[in-house]
Amino acid sequence: MTRLFVLVSFLLIGFSTIAQELNTARLDSLFSLISLKDKTMGSFSIFQDGEEIYKHSIGFEDISKNEPASHLTRYRIGSVSKTFTAVLFLKLVEEGKVGLNTTLDNFYPEIPNAQNITMEFLLDHHSGLFNYTSQDSYIELMESPRSKEEMLQLFIKNGTIFSPGSRFQYSNTNYALLTFIIEDLEKQNFATVLKERITKPLGLKNTYFGGKIISANNEAFSYKKRRAWMLETETDMSNALGAGGLVSTPTEINTFFTALFNNKVLKAETLEQMIALKDRYGLGISRIRLEDKEGFGHSGGIDGFSAIGYYFPEEKLAYSFVLNGLDMNSSELIKGPLSIYFHKDYSLPVFEMEYRTDLSDLQSYEGTYASPMLPIKLDVFIEDGSLLVQGTNQPAFILYAVDKDIFKNDLLKLKIEFKPSESKLILSQGGGIFELTKEKEVIATE
Repeated sequence: MTRLFVLVSFLLIGFSTIAQELNTARLDSLFSLISLKDKTMGSFSIFQDGEEIYKHSIGFEDISKNEPASHLTRYRIGSVSKTFTAVLFLKLVEEGKVGLNTTLDNFYPEIPNAQNITMEFLLDHHSGLFNYTSQDSYIELMESPRSKEEMLQLFIKNGTIFSPGSRFQYSNTNYALLTFIIEDLEKQNFATVLKERITKPLGLKNTYFGGKIISANNEAFSYKKRRAWMLETETDMSNALGAGGLVSTPTEINTFFTALFNNKVLKAETLEQMIALKDRYGLGISRIRLEDKEGFGHSGGIDGFSAIGYYFPEEKLAYSFVLNGLDMNSSELIKGPLSIYFHKDYSLPVFEMEYRTDLSDLQSYEGTYASPMLPIKLDVFIEDGSLLVQGTNQPAFILYAVDKDIFKNDLLKLKIEFKPSESKLILSQGGGIFELTKEKEVIATE
């Protein structure tokens, strides 16, 4: 699954030394600072040579019960699920039950272009099928359960957006269909196949296909940041399927990736196929480059959860985190720990003090802003004393004042400068600068 409006990039930082002794005090300092500033909640894990050498947790798994997070807290892991789903499917390929060149019409001929969509195109996002989580109504419907038949009708209605195999475009529809195909081939539900083929053999007791969140089972709720952490929405997992429906812990994500890259899950030749990237994506796996270092894994997000799991084969290093609340850019949570692990020069992040603003000032910013250069509009509004921004069909995010008329959101790497007298704002994000104009309010008259 994915979170809209967030710019995704590949992290490029220079590492050249191999870790000799882990600087746990430095790692503790980083996480203590982040916790002190209340910038995230979640758990972290580092493996070296198959052994967990560091773990840390921040915040709460259930704020209402004042229940702190721990290494046993179970989190929804979003699209990190895709790597598990891809592995399940590739095991069936190894057994000759299906082939990478098998076309979708062998299973669901009613899907548009099914005769031209191979299993490989589903795995590496070259199918051309529209991403169902991007449809306008998804946010409104994702909390309600949906049957397999309802999902298939949705995929048929949404259709395709380009010819299969012609290019890459990430689509959760691909992995929802792979979920159904795995169930069809195995004649068991996805949760059972996952347990029998991956989690039970690897001894993963905290990794499974999720359901309704149950706090008593150490399952974390997710939260969004306003003045305080507020409970996020909860997707019904019938909408997520193998695209984003798994629950796990950072420790068990690292265990999985370590086993995968040590040929304890798939054959060596299958793993080579899996990590042979096309358009920067393999078969359910992506790559992170750290100059001369190369890691493979996946990132994910669902509701207020964010997750990563990466394995660096040369260094035999696995690093994972799962968060149930995030109010900073997650790249800092990758760069920081890895810089410390590799004994590179690294400065702890500096979080700007929030500038004090009056309610009258905040009210002057409210409105809907648009630009012919952007496909979305931005709604700016006040909620519980905070200023929020929401793109069309996207979740709302808090804005923090850093100076008069200037606001930031570190999570989105976004800066907005309001110009109330001109009814405009200047949006800066990802190197782009856009001027948006406030739309005039229409006053109803009798």
